[in-house]
Amino acid sequence: MNWLRFTLVVFAAAGSWLNGRAVAIPPPGLPFLPNNNNNNSQFRSQPFWEQHLVRVNSTVQPYQFRHPWAKIAPFTKSGVGVALADGNVIVTADLLANHTYAEIESPQSGARSAAKVVRIDYDYNLALLHPESPLENLIPAELDLTAKPGNSFFILQLQSNGQLSATEANLTSTAVTLYPSETSHLLTFRVTAALQDRGDADTTLPVVRNRRLVGLIMRVDPRSQTYDVIPAQVIQQFLNSPAARIGVPRLGLSVASTRDPQLRRWLRLPESGGIYVCNVDENGPAAKAGIQRGDILFAIDNQPIDEQGDINDANFGKINFTYLISTKHHIGDEIRLKIFRNDNFCEKSATLDSVAVEQNLSPAYIRDRQPVYFILGGLVFMELSRPYLQEWGADWKIRAPQRLVYIDQYQAELSKFHGKIVFLSEVLPSKNTMGFDDLNHLIVTRVNGYPIHSLADVARASHQPIDGLQKIEFLEDPHLLYLDAASAAKTDIKLIKDYSIPATTNLPTP
Repeated sequence: MNWLRFTLVVFAAAGSWLNGRAVAIPPPGLPFLPNNNNNNSQFRSQPFWEQHLVRVNSTVQPYQFRHPWAKIAPFTKSGVGVALADGNVIVTADLLANHTYAEIESPQSGARSAAKVVRIDYDYNLALLHPESPLENLIPAELDLTAKPGNSFFILQLQSNGQLSATEANLTSTAVTLYPSETSHLLTFRVTAALQDRGDADTTLPVVRNRRLVGLIMRVDPRSQTYDVIPAQVIQQFLNSPAARIGVPRLGLSVASTRDPQLRRWLRLPESGGIYVCNVDENGPAAKAGIQRGDILFAIDNQPIDEQGDINDANFGKINFTYLISTKHHIGDEIRLKIFRNDNFCEKSATLDSVAVEQNLSPAYIRDRQPVYFILGGLVFMELSRPYLQEWGADWKIRAPQRLVYIDQYQAELSKFHGKIVFLSEVLPSKNTMGFDDLNHLIVTRVNGYPIHSLADVARASHQPIDGLQKIEFLEDPHLLYLDAASAAKTDIKLIKDYSIPATTNLPTP
């Protein structure tokens, strides 16, 4: 009986080791039982998911924002893409950000094909790729739109040898969260799993159930072993939205809770619910609909909004009201708003729209293109953007120039600024800039008497020197700076050679 007791102990230990761990899926024809879970019967026979998956490799080379004419050394990213209709493959947009080359690799045959980007939207953090040479035996996957908290799924990974592995995951919560672009709030699934070999988990990994795609991992917290997933609902929204319209539907307002009883009495609210409109974006959908600061938003399309800004959804329970706007509607859709103003209820209609990130005072991201800059006599001028500030590292909000950080963080409330924030980024040492070495991060207000709202304004004004001098005015000390116009032009020519700068200007496209 000792041998039997030893055998039982070995099998018990093996079962404990497999539970919650990544398990390699055997070759076709062999059964696979990672866990006794009837909800994931798709893994009980082979082949299936390996016919829906490809490895996506991208070569990435971003620009240096503090030296915008230069790029950092190229590096590669790898993730797992999922085949969809029309031969396209879906991945996260982050996987392809600033890529110079992308390829798709079949895990079954090892065949590779260069791929082109059919569509990419950083607000959704999603992208579609299409292989230049079709890969054989690639079957489109369907979306699972029925997932709810408490459900179990599998996270799929492709090992370096092409073998497929699966790790059981549990959906713990759903919420509307800020996506990596920091420009959109969309539905997000939070799942927990014990991925042992994270590999490419920081880029794209599919989450599946019953032969359907539940979502794509976009964010990882390795300490708590939690993963933020772009759900199938957002993927469907991305696929169904007009390709010509980039961005997520938005209403264009900021709100605050009305839970405080004193606030509710002061507002004379006649019933429960409602959120306070504390800011309305100029020329946004809400402003065009006549929504004003101080209004109380009670409902969208007859869906009541509580004091916290939540609605009751049939699938997800309490969830932020922006779910109705960003995930349930498309750009151009009209929605009905129930508003309380001046002790009366009224109804407004708003047409949802998006805002191109380039139109913001300080864009949250600049990808797949070179940052704009203008060099005048060794003075490097740029337009403010968050990627520039993020050059100071993870704690850029503390380490980056604080005046610029303030403008970036509160740009929606700074009505005194129009267009772009043009600032002096750095001074390249030259005979023309002696004594200016310590000047940097100064906001430009005028050049040669012309008001400055973009780098294009600086370029135009520089052609109009005053008495042979370039007169540059700043918001901060020293407030005023002069350059000899003729000497500055000669300096620019010399700088191209001395600093290996390809050009002294890269202006925004009109």
